[in-house]
Amino acid sequence: MRRLLAFLILCTSLAYTIPAMAQDGSYDFQSNVDIQYGASIDITASISSSVPLVRASVFLRPTSGEDTTVLEADISRELDDYQLVVALAMQPALFSPFELLTIWWQFDFENGTSWSSPAEMFRYEDTRFPWQSKSDGIITIHWVEGGAGRGEEIYTLTNSALESISQSLGLIAPHSIAVYVYPSTGDLQSGLHIGGAPWVEGQTLPELGVILLAAPDSPESTILLERDIPHELTHLLLHERMQSSYTRLPTWLSEGLATLQERQANPAYRFELEQALNANALLTMESLCASFPISENDALLAYAQSASFTQYLLDVYGMGGILQLLDAYQEGTTCTGGIQRIYQRSLSQLESEWKTLHLQVPTMWQRIRPILPWGLILLLVIILILIGLTAQKRRYLINEDEHL
Repeated sequence: MRRLLAFLILCTSLAYTIPAMAQDGSYDFQSNVDIQYGASIDITASISSSVPLVRASVFLRPTSGEDTTVLEADISRELDDYQLVVALAMQPALFSPFELLTIWWQFDFENGTSWSSPAEMFRYEDTRFPWQSKSDGIITIHWVEGGAGRGEEIYTLTNSALESISQSLGLIAPHSIAVYVYPSTGDLQSGLHIGGAPWVEGQTLPELGVILLAAPDSPESTILLERDIPHELTHLLLHERMQSSYTRLPTWLSEGLATLQERQANPAYRFELEQALNANALLTMESLCASFPISENDALLAYAQSASFTQYLLDVYGMGGILQLLDAYQEGTTCTGGIQRIYQRSLSQLESEWKTLHLQVPTMWQRIRPILPWGLILLLVIILILIGLTAQKRRYLINEDEHL
């Protein structure tokens, strides 16, 4: 059943033939969906019936919502064969990129009867590229550049990472996962209609079970994929566990867990963290509860801090503490409230402990202690000078009194 559902979900061009019986005869029905990504969805159908057709309507419903779009088709007829056409111009907010859509038709006949076609699914995917695909019924890989070997490599990395994350974090994989690998970050961002963060190389659409990556077919591709696939998969598995509560997860926790799963750590994380440590310019963890900064350097620092802070929690309190923290956020606690509830400490207290024990940031006492002896000597010298000046002033006043 799971494999059948996954097959239906992964259909990008819908074509089906369904025989059906009207009251006074039989008729055949066929329908096709043609996606012009970012521009239109063209839906055509044909039906044969000896009973005159007076109206044909198509219904489109995104699986992530409950709003249904209803469109009436233009009908042309040749004897008992009817041709139906619907052209839907895509508006920016109508359907999200890579949205799963359920489609069905309803036909109203002259004799007062109606018939609805079985519901089918298709994905509003980016048809600007000639996607190649490989699927096992659960994991489906789509890529543009490279041959079958590249698709096999991406699939192997995805399958291996999925097993590793499931075991290490105790999370259950979703029933279907679709991975799309774009040739470049520009292609990825134009496909998502996003901008302002040209350094983004991956995006997860967790409610759709979709991972979008940018990795050109080059010698460095494997390194990028070993980093980005486990990262984005972690978000999918966290969503599978949290469901609608996924949005309540603090960004630092979600991204921290995802970053720790990367097989090839981004060297920029360590660099940005060390730079911030030396400049005493770490971001506060509370500022990373809701979102990350937009600028590349600050965002890299946010990822680095989140991974380091999450690793500290794992080292000290174990995975059990993290799972309890997920439960707390699933029940609706706030970012800081969940920390207080599970660890019996405020977020700022844990942050101070992390800096001291994990990052080895010296406390105020540790900063002062090396120079304390010299400070005491300096203080003693100042006191002696003050005593000397006071004594000299006193002698001066005594002399003045004697002259008077």
